[in-house]
Amino acid sequence: MPVDLLLNNGTIVTPRGEFRASVAVDEGKIVAIGSASSMPQAEKVLDLSGLHVLPGFVDAHVHMREPGMTYKEDFLSGTSAAAAGGVTTIFEMPNTLPLVTNERTLLEKASLLKDKAHVDFCLYGLIIEDNIGELAGMARAGAIGFKLLLAEVTGGVPRPSNGLIFESFKELAKIGLPVSVHAEDKNITEYYAEKLKAVTKEPIAHCWARPPIAEEEGIQLLALFAAQAGNKVHLVHTSCGTDLIKAAKATGARITAETCPQYLVFNEEDMRVKGSVLKINPPVRTKALVQKLIQAVNDGTIDTIGSDHAPHSIEEKTKESIWEASSGCIGVETLVPVMLTLVNRGLIKLSRLVEMGAENPARIFGLYPRKGAIMVGSDADFTIADMKMEKTIKAEELHSKQKITPFDGF
Repeated sequence: MPVDLLLNNGTIVTPRGEFRASVAVDEGKIVAIGSASSMPQAEKVLDLSGLHVLPGFVDAHVHMREPGMTYKEDFLSGTSAAAAGGVTTIFEMPNTLPLVTNERTLLEKASLLKDKAHVDFCLYGLIIEDNIGELAGMARAGAIGFKLLLAEVTGGVPRPSNGLIFESFKELAKIGLPVSVHAEDKNITEYYAEKLKAVTKEPIAHCWARPPIAEEEGIQLLALFAAQAGNKVHLVHTSCGTDLIKAAKATGARITAETCPQYLVFNEEDMRVKGSVLKINPPVRTKALVQKLIQAVNDGTIDTIGSDHAPHSIEEKTKESIWEASSGCIGVETLVPVMLTLVNRGLIKLSRLVEMGAENPARIFGLYPRKGAIMVGSDADFTIADMKMEKTIKAEELHSKQKITPFDGF
């Protein structure tokens, strides 16, 4: 019997290097890897000469806004954007409405979304002040992990107390699932924001209101708690504090870290030009901190790359005052193209990008080698790249419901 699909003559890329090979696929699984002459007959054959075959990218950080905020994005449009951008698996954040804080809400959200997805997806549960008793139930219901916020975000999620955070970490050590954490401490950001609101509405003030110390303080708190509780902590959208992350890892704390393309491409000076379109949390940093972050990507301090896809309407993003504009930008469709551009610019190796974009997130969240790998038995998820293609990102061509992006023209 012929298999379903044969990918011939592509260059397979793994974290350990590149090699030419053919890949046979049947019933959604990789069934053979080898020379073209050794492959079985197939119903469909694709010649991938000149193209690179990467494991399907796993974006462990998206906000698709459904249910509750579908004027910003919905699961159909958001997963269409993911597929168009070469992302084959997404992890959906829990700050939708209602907040995903218990087993029932998690199962209801999964049921709502399952027939709308163009890519594979997993769901996070949310940690709030009074739901430690709900974490095990959400884990049993299939949560990929949990989200914890030290700063308030879309959805009106309040910051839990430090005591609750530590107790939840001890519970998660028993459950075994990671917690992804927004590490900016709101006590610092609110202090500076209130002072700056009285004197300026300029976009650059957003960067000043959320200084690196807010994120660094959060990283140190989380590292201390994780070291004593023994749970797995995944720092999301890291923009600074890489020395602290490296030090935490050296102590044996089970900490991993994600960054996003926007923190590798843009800096504070771009905030003056792009304005509220580039308003994100944490904010973009100085050129010196961007360079330090790129170094941390390459030396392994930063483990994964994610998009933090966070759509808002044009009206919400383009307020006269930076304080009134919503924070966040779309990114799931531009994640892979932007990072491949950085590969071509020599800022990161392609094999390292595959490690950060596919293998590492799958390992951290317990999906490897079903996801994040090109191996016999793995899911047949591929991101196929033409490294010679030249193209400019045009916002109006993107698949998200809201088209506003700081990468327009990149």
